[in-house]
Amino acid sequence: MSNYSVRYSDEAKEDLRNIFMYIAYKLGSKENVTGQDSIHMFSLV
Repeated sequence: MSNYSVRYSDEAKEDLRNIFMYIAYKLGSKENVTGQDSIHMFSLV
């Protein structure tokens, strides 16, 4: 297996965060909308 890292801009990070929050909102999950459980699951740090 090869190791690699993915680099992205702060703007891309914010876009991804907004996409996940929108999906969580559409699914009706209050925990994911008000918290950041789904976002942290994807390690967008």
